[in-house]
Amino acid sequence: MYPDLTCHPQYFYAQNPETFKRARLSYYTSKKKIDQSFVRKLFLDEYRSRFLDQYFHKLNLEKLKNIKADIIIITATFNRAHTIEKLFLSIINQKFPGNICWIIIDNGSTDATAQLLASYQTDLNIIYLKYSAPFGYASPSRNRGLAFAYAFLKKQTGLKYYWVIDSDDYIHNEYVLKNLYTISRRHRSVITHGFAVTNYEDNNGIIITQNTIPREINSAFPMVPTLKDEFETGPQNLAAIVDCNFLPYFYYPDEFTMEDDALNQRIMAYCFKRKLKIIALDTPCLVKTFHLNSMSGSNNTIGNQDLMMGVGPMTVKGVRAQVVIGLLHLRDYFTRQSV
Repeated sequence: MYPDLTCHPQYFYAQNPETFKRARLSYYTSKKKIDQSFVRKLFLDEYRSRFLDQYFHKLNLEKLKNIKADIIIITATFNRAHTIEKLFLSIINQKFPGNICWIIIDNGSTDATAQLLASYQTDLNIIYLKYSAPFGYASPSRNRGLAFAYAFLKKQTGLKYYWVIDSDDYIHNEYVLKNLYTISRRHRSVITHGFAVTNYEDNNGIIITQNTIPREINSAFPMVPTLKDEFETGPQNLAAIVDCNFLPYFYYPDEFTMEDDALNQRIMAYCFKRKLKIIALDTPCLVKTFHLNSMSGSNNTIGNQDLMMGVGPMTVKGVRAQVVIGLLHLRDYFTRQSV
């Protein structure tokens, strides 16, 4: 966790619109290909950069050659034993004719997550990596999963797509993977996505409200000039499979809030500049859950609680609202001038 919020770069950027704009411009318009240094570039220091080396040695990467997978699902988790089984069941119930590999990156859970995963009797290839690091948000763990998938890709050529799914979410129905895979292969799209059905729950797990996001899906770029438009009509990377050839480019930014929004912008700008295809389907692919203990709920408690901003159907508070205000300061939200 970040006990002192001001030590996080995102907080610093949000204080000054010009600094914020320069930081975002640098992020979106980077042309540097990460390639072989992919893993090192994602980590904040040398100690963390050795994370994958340690686990690759432990697991023996040569064994990955024997794992056949058409799709990799990457899940970051922390103390989600009470929700991750629903995701597991949604994966094994897929009517997908190919092979699936599920990579779980555990940021030091203290609950029964490890024991639960070890108890599963399944043909599904499960790779469970556990470590402990002072992170209070999901992006670094997701990036570790992406880096592992990139190493996996180098070991076997059958891998086609990946999907990042959080441990308190699950796949909407049993035909999602089959449909996404078939359409992606047929149209050679970089990313193929539907939309997320979002449940807002109380402390007892009772659904208070439900939304479908986005409401007018089209993934058009650059015709999404505001944060609200991006949230409602931009690509939904959490409800998508992505071509594995783009693993070195579509990684998460070093921020603890609005990270999916930032990744969406990167995907849209990258595909627009190279005339690559994004396919949006008007079908539900993922069920997301928001509650007080979810990452979004926790982020809403950081910073000034009196500061609130609307983002699509949601209201965000504190530092998340501060980031939204910073985004709205940008005259050209998607940096089209640089594109």
